[in-house]
Amino acid sequence: MAEKIVEPLQGYLHRMQKILADQAYKQVFTDWVYENILGVEVEISSPPACSQGFVPVKWRWIGERTFATFNFARRLDKDHEKTTDSSQAWILWQNCQLTLNRFT
Repeated sequence: MAEKIVEPLQGYLHRMQKILADQAYKQVFTDWVYENILGVEVEISSPPACSQGFVPVKWRWIGERTFATFNFARRLDKDHEKTTDSSQAWILWQNCQLTLNRFT
């Protein structure tokens, strides 16, 4: 599944050095990246083994914060779209709005 996200980015990968992934993608995705994309490191985020309670995982909070802001967008709060291209366009639009709001 994650391969579908990375494959369209193949033309832009000359600058990419590292892919940050969740533990759910530990084996299959890591193997796919090493077979298909040369020179890109995969870093799997995981909480420290000795931690108790809530501990923010390195870099993961940035992704979760971004997805949390999508819940405030009316078109993204539920899956209203019929095609993945339409969903992708609305996510891109929301990211543009977030970026513009940070500049102002």
